[in-house]
Amino acid sequence: VTSGTFHLVGQRPVGTEPDEQQYDTLGWNLAQGHGFSLATEAPYRPTMYREPLYPAVIGGLYWWAGHQPAIVPYAQLPVFMATCVLTYLLGGRLFGEPIGRLAGVATAGFPTLANYPSYLLTESLATFLIVGSVGLIWMAWRQQRASWWALAGVMLGLTSLCKAIMLWFMAP
Repeated sequence: VTSGTFHLVGQRPVGTEPDEQQYDTLGWNLAQGHGFSLATEAPYRPTMYREPLYPAVIGGLYWWAGHQPAIVPYAQLPVFMATCVLTYLLGGRLFGEPIGRLAGVATAGFPTLANYPSYLLTESLATFLIVGSVGLIWMAWRQQRASWWALAGVMLGLTSLCKAIMLWFMAP
């Protein structure tokens, strides 16, 4: 099993899987002002086939740097690192410092998770948003302040815009 770091140094061409190609097309179309479309040429008909948040993030990267799919893994790596830190912090607050360290290291060293940043897929962003949502819900529960609940709601909403299956977590 290879790690994300191995892939980031150029051992894997980015955007070769069918799902990656769709996210790449959606992001590039957004960056060019063609809307949320899987079409590669006019007419750019809108689609509802994919959730919008991840293509919007890729579109922002492409708008800034041009159509360079190889930059996406470099942008996703800090997101994965932040997920590991959040897992450490949340585990430490909930179960004590030793468990927090173990959780952070286990997250960082889990081959599948560590490999996701090297793909143009929603998993790195979605995992960050899920862990962040849990952390904000915990803070809201602990502090019993409306502002924390509002932030948790926003984070869960973003999570649902990244992975539609997360809509079930917002059901009453």
